[in-house]
Amino acid sequence: MAHKIAVMFSVIFVFQLLLMMGDITAIQVIQSEMQAHAVTLVHEIALKGRLDQAMMDRAAERGYTLVCLVNCLPQFGDTLTFQLTITYDPMVLSDQPLFLQLTRDAVVGVYY
Repeated sequence: MAHKIAVMFSVIFVFQLLLMMGDITAIQVIQSEMQAHAVTLVHEIALKGRLDQAMMDRAAERGYTLVCLVNCLPQFGDTLTFQLTITYDPMVLSDQPLFLQLTRDAVVGVYY
């Protein structure tokens, strides 16, 4: 009888561990997608020289909030700082939504 109870408890803990691993994997995927989108934004800002509404709309289509933090009207050689934010509702890690933020700098006119 004790063996059956131990198996039932271990299944509960293993299930919670699997849900936690799912949360961690989902956060990693979201973070990778945010990194890729941020690299694209840095390249576009370097070429166009500004953060325009089309970039914000594209970010909103993917579920991100794009905000310019510093030097929103840069000139050639200036640095523009922006932030991407997304909300993730975890299964096990927290009972409240997690806000994942990514801050990047783009130098206008410098691209590679």
